[in-house]
Amino acid sequence: MIENSIWKKRLDVFWYIIVVAFAILCFHLVELMLLQSGRYRTLARQNYMRMIPILAPRGCIYDRNGLELVGNKAAFNIDLFYTDMQNKDKEIAYISSLLGISTVQIQDAIQKYKDAGQLYLPIPLVQDADQATVTKVEENKMSLPGVYVDAVPQRNYPYGGLLAQTLGYVQQITPRELAAHKDDGYQMNSFYGQTGLENEYESYLRGQDGAREIAVDSLGRPIHDQGVKPPVPGDNLQLTISKKLQQTAEQSLINAVQQARAGGRTDSMGGAAVVEDVHTGQVLAMASVPTFNPGDFVKGLSSREAQQIFNGPAHPFLNRALAAFAPGSTFKMVVATAALEAKVITPGTLLFDPGYYQLGNHIFHNWYAPGFGWLNVEKAIQVSCDTFFWKVGAMLGWQPIAHWAAEYGLGEKTGIDLPGEMAGTLPTPQYKKNMVEGFLDAVNNNRIKAVEEKYNQLINKTAGKAQKAELARERDSAVGKLKEQIYARHGWDINWHRYDTINMSIGQGYNMYTPLQLAGYVSTIANGGTLYRPYLVQKITSPDGQTVKTFQPRVIRRLPVSTQTMDTIRKGMSLVTRGNGTGAAAFAGFSVPVAGKTGTAQVAGHNNNALFVCYAPANHPQVAVSVIVEHGWEGAVAAAPVARDILAAYFKVK
Repeated sequence: MIENSIWKKRLDVFWYIIVVAFAILCFHLVELMLLQSGRYRTLARQNYMRMIPILAPRGCIYDRNGLELVGNKAAFNIDLFYTDMQNKDKEIAYISSLLGISTVQIQDAIQKYKDAGQLYLPIPLVQDADQATVTKVEENKMSLPGVYVDAVPQRNYPYGGLLAQTLGYVQQITPRELAAHKDDGYQMNSFYGQTGLENEYESYLRGQDGAREIAVDSLGRPIHDQGVKPPVPGDNLQLTISKKLQQTAEQSLINAVQQARAGGRTDSMGGAAVVEDVHTGQVLAMASVPTFNPGDFVKGLSSREAQQIFNGPAHPFLNRALAAFAPGSTFKMVVATAALEAKVITPGTLLFDPGYYQLGNHIFHNWYAPGFGWLNVEKAIQVSCDTFFWKVGAMLGWQPIAHWAAEYGLGEKTGIDLPGEMAGTLPTPQYKKNMVEGFLDAVNNNRIKAVEEKYNQLINKTAGKAQKAELARERDSAVGKLKEQIYARHGWDINWHRYDTINMSIGQGYNMYTPLQLAGYVSTIANGGTLYRPYLVQKITSPDGQTVKTFQPRVIRRLPVSTQTMDTIRKGMSLVTRGNGTGAAAFAGFSVPVAGKTGTAQVAGHNNNALFVCYAPANHPQVAVSVIVEHGWEGAVAAAPVARDILAAYFKVK
């Protein structure tokens, strides 16, 4: 009886367990049917539906007259849906043999998307595929699960390398850029402006991607479209640039470089020119040669092509209009302003030029050895008399010169709407001290590191915080004393001397300014003392033509300079292109009066850089021009003719 009772209890427990298990099972069945049916329908749908992104066309870029400088064209990409692949290794090998892409390249592309957590996206294998490749894929698509031909908008630069450094280029977004913009809707297959205006106005140009939903079979092969969400194109930019003026500037610079090289100056590789509206700061042309074709970046560059663009001897990727160069004698109007405003000289002051200037035991020779005799500041600007400006610089000292250079915007970034602008260098005793001490630190780096390492080893072996701190102080003191000893031996090199001021006065020494800064400086002289911020975009418009944003002239500062000073400097510049002025030969017979200044800047180990700055018409200024021809030798010979070509195109004269 007792035994039967035990078995009965066990049987009851067993049935209880069965009932509970059945109840739990029923509960989950109800949950699946009623509560999670939508989720599982979605998962099932995802097994046969694919969302393929539709890239938005980027906004177009137009010149000031509405001519398209950058647009889009239709292209075909060969994309891979990794999640649709059945036998991945086998299919990757087959894709490799069919498309002529290495398996390593395919695997690297897959890994990049995997690292970004975006393997669900189509992975571009071939961008801008030719018709033969597209046909090959279509003919073999039954054997290529997960491989699709996708029509995409591709960036198009109809004028090739025209304005290349300013326009910039686009490429598929990098993992670093994706991480930095993870909240802005970018994905691994997005394109991103890398440089120039493409980068500066990325948020306007990019647009909003759409998507296409397609049905696929069990092998991931497309069957039919289910629906489309159209992309929204990006906004358009209308620039201040004139395409015609830009073409003239680039071609004339190319000709100038070729002529310099033909004349034996084989180190001449490139040049730059900037044209600016003197009353607004609008940049009408910004030329830098040699150039490159931004369209080449869309497909991807070979290592050889990339090396040539980024590191080639002619540096085509460098925007020379934003790079800093010694200004040479184009700087002399700064010294004239400083001297006239400080009343060190008057417009009528005469100084004698014997053909040289003596400072202590050193003789500085004027470019014209016989000398110009007695001359005032207007004549000194006309003939670019070094002796006159050496004497004036010595009378002034460096401070007034540096002050007025800064007033003209030299040695500071202009704030133009472009990345990559250099600030240049405005010489001061502190700048020289920092530069020379930095050089000495680099030369003596091993000695300095040895002292630091000695103390660092002691610090690492010490346990106490107080002892570590004391050793760190001793280390810093020892390094400081060593540097003091080094600097003391080079005190003459570190300190500012009168010859530094002399060099500064003719635009040599540590003076380094960009062609863009020089154009702004000359514009300020032309308009009577207003320094404008240069800009490149007039307005931004939506795809349907509505104005999104407009840009107006912005004044950086109005120089506190007298009318008499400005009139004197402008008269001197007007004489440069007349009579025996240094720019007269280049502008002989030119029907528009031009006020200018030549510059020839020495470059250690190379031929001189050739510069020319000007504005026109001299009596009613409209535009300013700055030109540099690297290692072109003389500004009057190499750079002034480029300025003439540009002004001829602007005024429609010969």
